[in-house]
Amino acid sequence: MNTSPQPLALTFSWNLIGFDSDDRVRLEIAEDRAFTTILRRYESRGKTRSVALENGHYYWRAYPAGQNSLEGGVSGRLSLVDASPPELINPAPEEEFTFRTTRPGIRFLWTSREGAETYHIEISTGPNISFWNFPCRGHVPVPHTEL
Repeated sequence: MNTSPQPLALTFSWNLIGFDSDDRVRLEIAEDRAFTTILRRYESRGKTRSVALENGHYYWRAYPAGQNSLEGGVSGRLSLVDASPPELINPAPEEEFTFRTTRPGIRFLWTSREGAETYHIEISTGPNISFWNFPCRGHVPVPHTEL
């Protein structure tokens, strides 16, 4: 899960069992299982390689670079999902509500996040940060709740 709008730096690592000191490992990252569209290809003599990837679905494989086959290699699939926090739409940040006898109805509105099933709202009664907690179910396309 990626909590930033920036690409996420992933570190791939492997064991060099049975490798000579001059052997290299080839790491390939593709958008399809058949690796017909390889997005990135690296060769390394070390045990790790860092790669920055955008949110999306990828297939990867690592194998000895000096071989003509994938024998002795490993492969897998990974998904990077946007997990950045939702943005508050209403009430406006730092907005204050005052009342005398009747509590005003306050509607909370925030941006939705793909894959989110519930949201947790914390509301403070003042600067001393004494929170009330409200678990809320989100509604697509724009989640909201009213107090």
